[in-house]
Amino acid sequence: MLLAGHPLHHPFLLAQLPTSAPTAPSPAAPTPAPTVPIAPASPTPSFTPFAPASSTPTATISPTPEPTPTEPPAFQITAWDLLILIAYATCMIAAITRIINSFNDEYAVRLDEDALKQNLTDQNLQDLVGVSFGFDKRYEFGKNDKLKKFGVNITNKSKTHSIYVDWDYCTMTDLGNKARRVTRIVPGNAIDLTQPQVFSAIAPETTLKETITVEDVLKRNNKDDKVSVALEIDVDKPLLNFEGLLKGKDPEKKKYTRFVATLQTLEFFLVLTVRVVGPARSSTDHALIRCRFILQKLPWQAGLPWNPR
Repeated sequence: MLLAGHPLHHPFLLAQLPTSAPTAPSPAAPTPAPTVPIAPASPTPSFTPFAPASSTPTATISPTPEPTPTEPPAFQITAWDLLILIAYATCMIAAITRIINSFNDEYAVRLDEDALKQNLTDQNLQDLVGVSFGFDKRYEFGKNDKLKKFGVNITNKSKTHSIYVDWDYCTMTDLGNKARRVTRIVPGNAIDLTQPQVFSAIAPETTLKETITVEDVLKRNNKDDKVSVALEIDVDKPLLNFEGLLKGKDPEKKKYTRFVATLQTLEFFLVLTVRVVGPARSSTDHALIRCRFILQKLPWQAGLPWNPR
């Protein structure tokens, strides 16, 4: 319905209107926005700062060529170097030899127990008498030899017999098999060596412990010549004379050399004279107990300070 005064109410416009019924206009499709081409970004030109001109000419420094590695010169041994080396080695060998020799002077003493048992068995004393000795683990032969005396223990194993030790009848040999008189050391002994020694008695099931040496190593301590008879007796020399063996004849000297080289052992003997008194035993019968001692040279490592004595 058209109203009067509307612009379409004009007669000319009415004639131009179609006769058919008007249709509703369809919605128009959205028009796509035009694509604006994007130009690629141009690279930013690099800016080179302007360096002021210098009046001094610039010197061109060429790289230094690396030195060519050369082989080191070969070490050359001169005659003087060889002479010094030989002298140094000789001194070192001499020093080491002296060190070894300073420790290479020790020996050990042990009792031949098998021979002692056989000796007691032969005299039918194995059940009556027992013998043992006290030695240090090692000694030094020479001037510093401390084997000047040693202990002896004699045990009476029986219950019905008494044993008497006659010291004046006991003997000990040296390294040359020379017999010497045995002396029992008593603390504070001031007696004359020319006097006979008192025998020692061992009751049944008891043990006698004494310290013994030989007569020729004793010396009276002459502090006062006026009363020398009453002075004590001291042990002045070692019990075994190794130097005498070395200075002896060829067989004894060879024996000493082999002993030092640990190729041979040395020996000495002690003969104990005892009387066993009791049933079926006469008080005048003496039994000789022969004890053999073996001396073994020790290697030089045994003389090192940390080895026990």
